[in-house]
Amino acid sequence: GRWGGWRLFARSPTSFERFGEQPHAVDEAAADGEQRQQPMEPPEGGQLDGAPPIRRAPTWMPPLMAKEGGDAPRAWPGAWLRDLFAQLKGRALLLVALLLFQSASSVILRRYESLLDRHPTLIAFLTMLVGAGGNAGNQAAVLVIRGLATGATRRASMGSLLLSELRVGLCIAALLAALSYWRVDYFLPDDAPHAHLESATVATSAFCIVAIAVVVGAALPMGLYLVRLDPAHAGATIQVVMDIVGVLITCFVGSRLLSSHADEVAAQGG
Repeated sequence: GRWGGWRLFARSPTSFERFGEQPHAVDEAAADGEQRQQPMEPPEGGQLDGAPPIRRAPTWMPPLMAKEGGDAPRAWPGAWLRDLFAQLKGRALLLVALLLFQSASSVILRRYESLLDRHPTLIAFLTMLVGAGGNAGNQAAVLVIRGLATGATRRASMGSLLLSELRVGLCIAALLAALSYWRVDYFLPDDAPHAHLESATVATSAFCIVAIAVVVGAALPMGLYLVRLDPAHAGATIQVVMDIVGVLITCFVGSRLLSSHADEVAAQGG
């Protein structure tokens, strides 16, 4: 009642107070505690009834592999090799397949070798074109992968997302095409025979490459997700795909624009 609240603040008695501050009582309590702390001796079989089994190191394991006291063994050194092979199985195989697939660009370049010899400007800006396609495709792929990971992108919204990426891709392609035309025209000398035509070839190629890259970059992780594969592989795949597609588009557009112009000049000269 009135003094109940003070009980919460009452000090617990010390060991001397419990035993009446008698030294012999404290000594008996300490001796009794020492007896309780003494470990129990195991029976002859080495195992207490109801106790968990003692984990000991196997006889085949080297001494350096076992902890002191015969406790559980440490991790076998070959475990990190198994982990390494497990990671390489999913990553190295994909990179090897992409490497072999990317070698197809050499076949395309060999097919249009005569065109590239007559117009070395296309070779000078070929890496810029395929790089722009890879960057645009990878950017779209990362956005879709993040949406799949967070749950923002679902099966029902994939169609609308592709349409949105198509509109964005066309705008980005138009912007990069204009910059590509200015870059090539600034690079070429004023007295170059095909300066404006080569600039138009690079700009047209840039527009087609970037527009296709954005759409393919957004569709590739969706396709991998639908077939129950890891969408994260789309980042490396889109780079290789756009390298081949970029080389093919550049050579095709160059053959149509530059070769037709050369045929017209030859016909006028004849």
